Amino acid sequence: MVDFGSVSLGAITLKKLISKVYKYLFTVALVGVGYKINVKTLFTKGVRPVLLGGCTWLVLSVVTLAYVLIAL
Repeated sequence: MVDFGSVSLGAITLKKLISKVYKYLFTVALVGVGYKINVKTLFTKGVRPVLLGGCTWLVLSVVTLAYVLIAL
């Protein structure tokens, strides 16, 4: 296993650099997904897409919480 925290790139370690790049790319991906959503179209489709999104979010939250509680 490689310890990226011990690899120094001047004033920053490789671990910190990878973490910053990861957060930046993750944010860019979420912004890209957000720009694809047209709120006006979403509300003209009715309440079903909103309910589906809410149910999906709820199920994902419950499964994630259960996983965290069981894994500890």
